Amino acid sequence: MQHLRPGELIALENQGAYYIFVILSKSAFFGCQWSFALHQFYPRLPAFEEIQLSQSEGFVALIDFIEERRADSVHRIGKGIDVAPYLEFEHTKAFIRDQNGGGEWFIYARNFQILPESVTSTS
Repeated sequence: MQHLRPGELIALENQGAYYIFVILSKSAFFGCQWSFALHQFYPRLPAFEEIQLSQSEGFVALIDFIEERRADSVHRIGKGIDVAPYLEFEHTKAFIRDQNGGGEWFIYARNFQILPESVTSTS
């Protein structure tokens, strides 16, 4: 199983298309990592030089790559990318589903800390 490190540029293949991600953090919080996902996908595995990295061309998400890592479907394209420009946010929101189909919203700090409700109700 491959380990993903901050600053790596990876591609995941799904049904003949390659989706591109920049890994922004170490694995934490149940194995998820902050990642920058590009909106554009490619019909074949692109070379590093072909990828247009721009903050306006994607979004930051907390992603668990465990299934892709287990299947060895992660393709490393490059490394050494400066992740600081992609980590300019402080808080993010996540909806965590429970086994019964319900769930609860949580607000997290960028360092994976769940913020207390008193902090999140004023944000």
